[in-house]
Amino acid sequence: MGLIMASSKSIVNNLCEGPVTATLLRFAAPLMLSGLLQAAYNLLDMFFIGRFVGSAALSGVAIGGQITNLFLMLAMSFSSSGQVLISQCVGIGDREGLRRSIGTLFTTMLIITVVITALSLLFVHQLLTVMNTPPESWGQARNFLVICLAGFIFISGFNMICAVFQGMGNSRFPMFVMMVSVGINLLLALLFVIGLKMESAGAATATVIAQGSAFFFALSYLYRHRDQFGFDFKLASLKIDRLKLTPLLKLALPRCLQSMMINLSMMFVNSQVNTYGYVASAISGIGTRLTSFVVIVSNAMNNAGSNMIGQNFGAGLHGRIKKVVGSSLIINLGYALIPISLALFAPRQIISFFDTDPAVLAMAAEYMHISIVFYITLALMGPYIAVVNGTGFASLGLVIGLLDGVAARIGFSILLAHPLGMGLDGYWLGNGLAGFVTIFICGIYYYSGRWKHREVLVKKIKPPESFDDSY
Repeated sequence: MGLIMASSKSIVNNLCEGPVTATLLRFAAPLMLSGLLQAAYNLLDMFFIGRFVGSAALSGVAIGGQITNLFLMLAMSFSSSGQVLISQCVGIGDREGLRRSIGTLFTTMLIITVVITALSLLFVHQLLTVMNTPPESWGQARNFLVICLAGFIFISGFNMICAVFQGMGNSRFPMFVMMVSVGINLLLALLFVIGLKMESAGAATATVIAQGSAFFFALSYLYRHRDQFGFDFKLASLKIDRLKLTPLLKLALPRCLQSMMINLSMMFVNSQVNTYGYVASAISGIGTRLTSFVVIVSNAMNNAGSNMIGQNFGAGLHGRIKKVVGSSLIINLGYALIPISLALFAPRQIISFFDTDPAVLAMAAEYMHISIVFYITLALMGPYIAVVNGTGFASLGLVIGLLDGVAARIGFSILLAHPLGMGLDGYWLGNGLAGFVTIFICGIYYYSGRWKHREVLVKKIKPPESFDDSY
């Protein structure tokens, strides 16, 4: 199997040994806590804006956040693809391949981030127009978006560093950095939004400073422990390696298209929701942040599962992969019962925490009840997507993007909203139903067993060496 071995002190962790559920939870727990902290901050951010600025600003932050998230997902398609390569290098015991993968990922991500930042800043007005931004929210949305885009290199860079650590089986350090980042973000948001009354610009500035601090701290930590994985951070090591760039692009480009189609379809739905006015836009913004709480466990299990599957797939341990999927499903479904219950029995109470506008509260139950469909799909799709990602089947992800984003989300939403006369509810429901397409496709891939016959993306460059476990 050729696993890269590391002691308990190493930043590289072996996910191919020990009880599957315990190993999965041990890796996922820090990711869940990181996600919980980030989601908690996002909700507090909406609370500050909604309570101290108003519903129009709440709508502006939601719209600016949706656009920023689109570009972040595109950048993260490359970092998560690099994460798969790194995990498979660890699985087959290729230290030299690990070094080259990290260097190629760093430089490629830098180029992509600079291009995204430059182009998006040029077309801010057009982006807000496409989103049907309500006139009352335009200024707030523009301020939030421009500041976030100006600091995009830090937001993208921090997520890339986290992907490197997670690919090496280490989720604890990213959790620690996230805790510090969220703390900084919260304090600065209090200062800028409430103290200095900077409104949406204050929320964006706080986010960029916090993410920049986290990025530089994580990068310096990786540099100080470079001997453990053989990456010296010299210019020569940052050279793009063709043998690593090829599988990176093979994974990342379909993922970019998949992510772009899914996110654009979500933006389309949100843009149509925005045509119903800033009240509908505001409650959708609150709902998006609430969904981030629901996504915590699903994303953590997906991420942990992808890394475990990547290492075990590289090591040829197919039996452990099946156990990873089964454990993930049980955990996801158990957790999903919590938000489903809250949406059923306390919808107005949840929404009123962020916005007490009577018009917004009047839509609370309607929106929250429909969101239950989305919560169910999130719980079911994660484990199967982890198999697709961990085995490196990026082209299937592209098919999912086409069917989930274009055919299902847009198609269902338009069908429900207009021919079937559901209006605003149709757009919300169509967004949730689209996830069942992903579940169906990925489920067929997993249960058919075709994943067992895929080739490992990475080829060992030279025999592995022991890692220096000293700090």
